[in-house]
Amino acid sequence: MAAHGQLDASCRSEARRVNFRFVASLAGLLFFLSVAGSGAQQIVQSDDSLAAVQKLYSEKKWEETIQAAKGSTAQSPELDFLRGMALIHLERWQEAREAFSAGLLKAPTDSRFLVERAGAEYRLNDFSSAKKDLRQALRLNPKDDYAEEFLGTIYLLEGNAEAALKYWNRIEKPRLARVALDPEPHLQTKLTSRTVAFNAPQVLSE
Repeated sequence: MAAHGQLDASCRSEARRVNFRFVASLAGLLFFLSVAGSGAQQIVQSDDSLAAVQKLYSEKKWEETIQAAKGSTAQSPELDFLRGMALIHLERWQEAREAFSAGLLKAPTDSRFLVERAGAEYRLNDFSSAKKDLRQALRLNPKDDYAEEFLGTIYLLEGNAEAALKYWNRIEKPRLARVALDPEPHLQTKLTSRTVAFNAPQVLSE
């Protein structure tokens, strides 16, 4: 009987341990499902919010876009981008700059934020920051013709034609529309074209 009693106690103890492990495992599973469900719900809500903001933006409802895209710091960077673009349309340059900066922190390899922020900085007459952003954008996306042309334009406005041509030549710009000599020499057109080292529509290079 004593042996049976010890056996029964041992079985009951083992049963309790098994039951505890089962309950703990079940609780863990329920917690995982709860978290996963919450995450999935957040993703759905995020997708819905993004779709709504994209619709407002496509309808050119700039103020509504700005309000709808203004959320927590953890929101999608795409919402920051759309907010920044809407602010650009309303010429609210500093706010646009801040929106693009917020998105860039979340998506540091997305060159769009740098290029558009450079546009806002250009409007704020902060040419130094604009050039820095455009150079960084070109490191991320070397084939961005717009960034090349924009950067060249800023250098030209600063009076640095050599640097402007450096970036413009990468995209085969600027092209000569025509070449005029003043005063016009008394030469045949054929001789004139041979005398001048370049002719339209060649690319004006350094």
